[in-house]
Amino acid sequence: SSGRDDQHRAPCAERDFKLILSYSMSFTKSNDLVYATNKFLDGYIPTHPILVAGEKTVIVYVHGGGFRAGNEENKVAKDFCEYMASSGYYSYSIRYTLDGKIQSAVADVELAMDWIVQQGGVSKIFLAGDSAGAITVLNIGAKNNSHVRGVIAVSGALYDNLSLLSTSTPPIMLWHGTLDTIIPSTYADAIVQRNKELGRNTVIYKHAANHAKTPYSTTD
Repeated sequence: SSGRDDQHRAPCAERDFKLILSYSMSFTKSNDLVYATNKFLDGYIPTHPILVAGEKTVIVYVHGGGFRAGNEENKVAKDFCEYMASSGYYSYSIRYTLDGKIQSAVADVELAMDWIVQQGGVSKIFLAGDSAGAITVLNIGAKNNSHVRGVIAVSGALYDNLSLLSTSTPPIMLWHGTLDTIIPSTYADAIVQRNKELGRNTVIYKHAANHAKTPYSTTD
């Protein structure tokens, strides 16, 4: 009977696979959406969104640049948002104040999240970022912002703010290159260790790469 079941399943599997492929790379991009006075973000809107009880899951990406450089068109940010929007998730890459202060970046990301929630129909917000952006999203996540359901940090760190982590901190996923000399992977290890002490798991992916590089990025 198992052979008969396999024969019945095969057409369905092929149909489902073709359906998934038809959804791939299907999104529209809206540039320079205003989330606050003189503050902008780019929206990557999936054609076939994944909805939870009729509401959308949102990912906000924060670019790197040492808090002094970069913008929402950062190549890593664009690659990430295009990939996630193609997978059915509403994705936004934000432009934030570049004055060398993490506090300014944190404040702008929180304003952007408020604006996104005000648009309605939002079930969950996940934060993602690389380098300075990863430092920003880790700090917001560790503060237990009520909007944040999870954090994805590429080459990030909490430095002296490990004490902000608690049992109520949302889930954290870390990507870190073992060849990173700008923010060494030991900073990711420190987050994993602190969460372990709190009885919480952290998903961490390490790979032989330099700063702010991930398998999904096409950046050289």
